[in-house]
Amino acid sequence: MPKDSVKSKNAAARNAAEALRETGDTTLDLLATFVQTLRTLHLAKGGHQPWVNLDMTMAQFKSVVLLVFTGGMTSRQLADQLGVGPSAVTQLVDKLVDQKMAKREADETDRRVSWVRPTAKAIGLHDSLMQTSRELLVDVLEGLPARDRALVEQALVLLLGRAQGVLNAHRP
Repeated sequence: MPKDSVKSKNAAARNAAEALRETGDTTLDLLATFVQTLRTLHLAKGGHQPWVNLDMTMAQFKSVVLLVFTGGMTSRQLADQLGVGPSAVTQLVDKLVDQKMAKREADETDRRVSWVRPTAKAIGLHDSLMQTSRELLVDVLEGLPARDRALVEQALVLLLGRAQGVLNAHRP
């Protein structure tokens, strides 16, 4: 893309952001801008979602994501997160174990508790699904001038700090 075109798009984005600030309800406008950014990245990938080709149910996919994200959970915690009963999660984990996406481990202190941990295969799947998004985000960020990248970094650090504050406030 020619530099003039990139500069004009950057200027348009700054103008749009400024216009959003002037409307009054900037929270919803900023969220809408963020969602539109994600949609644009999706289109940049050609609309392709690699997870569509996975041979697993949505419950299995959610379980793998939860297990990788947390490093593992008890069967009860997984059932609670998915909103299903213990018998349903047992069948679900059985299938994940068969697919080599999860493994069961006995709790070291309470033999009644069973832990479900992600396998290397599950972690690899998660990482490969996330890789495309990372590559596109790197392209986006590297295309910004250093000054704008610094602003994005500041904004993300602020958002992360606020998100952690909200999380801590909602923990029991």
